[in-house]
Amino acid sequence: MSRDARCVFVAYDQKVADVVVAALGGHGITARSMGSETLSSILGFASWPSPTSRNGGIEVWVADENDAEVARQILAELKEEK
Repeated sequence: MSRDARCVFVAYDQKVADVVVAALGGHGITARSMGSETLSSILGFASWPSPTSRNGGIEVWVADENDAEVARQILAELKEEK
């Protein structure tokens, strides 16, 4: 599956996606979770009734594509700290 360049993380559930969005926000990067329903409405497609986790996860997108690389670095550093 090809992902948008603004996608910096794929979560397995909404709670994890929310934590990632909050972590990026704490570093000054605006991001939002993009489940299949959100993506479908943006792209103009009907969403499937199955949960997003079965359809490739819940993507976290940065608002500004120019922040994507920095966001990925922040998330990598946070993962290492874990």
